[in-house]
Amino acid sequence: MNNWKIGALLCLGLMVFSCKNKEVHESTETVMVTGDEHAHDHTATVGIELDNGQKWQINKEMMPFLQEGEKMVNDFHGTQLSDYTNLAAELKKVNNQLISSCTMEGKSHDELHKWLNPHLGLVIALKNASDLSTADTLVDQLVDSYREFDTYFQ
Repeated sequence: MNNWKIGALLCLGLMVFSCKNKEVHESTETVMVTGDEHAHDHTATVGIELDNGQKWQINKEMMPFLQEGEKMVNDFHGTQLSDYTNLAAELKKVNNQLISSCTMEGKSHDELHKWLNPHLGLVIALKNASDLSTADTLVDQLVDSYREFDTYFQ
């Protein structure tokens, strides 16, 4: 099994644990994305399923943080702004609030984590991006990630 797959599986377990404990640890970041692992497509759907053909309901406490993150990414996308490290830091704050507000359980929670884990990996990769070209690609992938969220969740 590839190292990134092992890391992703380990991270998924850590994220489920973190969500239940209402915090995200810095050590999770080093597990999720190391080296050149950000080069593959983090937004690929990991088998997210619809709820009998319908979008999954997200608890109302989480939606403002999802909407805020999406707005930040969309506002940044396509601009000439080069402060992508600040965008990554702001997204991390919003994601921490998102996770802290999680009270979901069951299948909807599991399906959300299929989206959330790769999404968090993209934010970490953006934080660690070494140049503007890589950061631009990651912002594009974050835009796609929020589109994917909108496909499966409401």
